Amino acid sequence: LRTLPPLGPSDVHDDSTAPSVRAMHSAGRVAWASPAMNDTRPPLPTQTYGAMHQRAGSEAETLGALPPRQASSPRNPVVTIHMANASANASRIEAELYPKHAPNTVNNFIYLATRGFYNNSAFHRVIPLFVIQGGWSWRLVPYTIRGEFRANGVNNTLLHSKGVLAMARSGRPNSASSQFYIALGHRAPGLDGSYATFGKVTKGLNVANHVARQPRSAGDRPKVKQGIEYISVETFGHSYPLPETIPAGKAVA
Repeated sequence: LRTLPPLGPSDVHDDSTAPSVRAMHSAGRVAWASPAMNDTRPPLPTQTYGAMHQRAGSEAETLGALPPRQASSPRNPVVTIHMANASANASRIEAELYPKHAPNTVNNFIYLATRGFYNNSAFHRVIPLFVIQGGWSWRLVPYTIRGEFRANGVNNTLLHSKGVLAMARSGRPNSASSQFYIALGHRAPGLDGSYATFGKVTKGLNVANHVARQPRSAGDRPKVKQGIEYISVETFGHSYPLPETIPAGKAVA
């Protein structure tokens, strides 16, 4: 593991159906991840997706209880996802992060958010009653982090209930970097213990469900961009260290 390298622009292979990444960035848009790139989408276990049949109701009905917080710990950080092209509080998704469950994952998310990595990005994959996924950017993160979940030797007990945040990854356990998703089903046992869960939505789950219900094209991409303007972070005066990272291409079990 090593300390964090600086973030910067990186060339990527263009999608055959999309203009170049740099051209889209110059125009103020975010390019979709190319199928040729590392696919960091979580799988769709049939038993999990099929069980997610109950339509989301009001926010009060769907959030459920939050995991307990240790009294000796500093107050958990809170992040707010500010959606683009929407108005006031109806455009925000607020979530509490849980260093107790996945400390380095939380450090990484705070690092990327506070340095503007998620600015002008988007939720690029949306599936009603399952997940919305974001975190891909024209700037590629030049590292990965260890997957903080049970199947990778980390005692992370935060399960995929409605509103839980987790890191997307490829088939390799230590391949997560920037992409994350918000679970929208009541349970997802097929994902539990195999993805680094690190937070939970406390306000704005209705916004997440609205994003998930947008018309989709191939690859579950919304036909209309579901833009993220930026993600703000409240640490309540606590300093979080830089994440421990693995150089890109060396994310092995």
